[in-house]
Amino acid sequence: MASKFPTDSLQWKHYRDDKFDSYRRMIDFFATEKDAQRVDFTCLVIDTQRLDHKKFNEGDGETFFQKMMCQLYLNGIIGKYPRTSTMRGFHGHRVSRYDMAEVSRIINATGALAAENVLYRPLRQFEYKRVEESGPHQLTDTLLGAVSYFWNPGLQRGGQSRKRSLAEYVQKVCCSASLGRPTPHWMRNFDIWEFRLRN
Repeated sequence: MASKFPTDSLQWKHYRDDKFDSYRRMIDFFATEKDAQRVDFTCLVIDTQRLDHKKFNEGDGETFFQKMMCQLYLNGIIGKYPRTSTMRGFHGHRVSRYDMAEVSRIINATGALAAENVLYRPLRQFEYKRVEESGPHQLTDTLLGAVSYFWNPGLQRGGQSRKRSLAEYVQKVCCSASLGRPTPHWMRNFDIWEFRLRN
């Protein structure tokens, strides 16, 4: 039987040692559901030091963010499932001049082109949701924080980061490989995808 999902507002940036047990129960819940193939996790890792927005994104970092969100949905999420599948997307709330309905249209149009089916609409709903009000978003936020910890040495602070124990617990429970490198292709339920930028 799956563990009960914690009711606390749990986010990576708000982690404290005295709340470790709540975070642990949340991660254990995810691991149980992942192993039962009822939930999965996919993230996109990008070396931001190599970004050249002026050359590739008309000088606009927000344009790049939207491009990567489309890539993640099309290749990292929608591409995992049969082309008869449909889904709903709920992105953590953020301020952007891009309209979510327009981004959804781009994702659906590209998905239809790839499927060679003009009627295919994989994304039926796409909108923002506040992280503090959503258990799945808090789980995702924590998993992303742990992945970032292993990919970004600056966050580790020579092993003295207060979030080290949480990051190491996520790695131990959720991933048979290191969180600090791309996962093997066969790990479909826990997927860390390194997006390689062109020069």
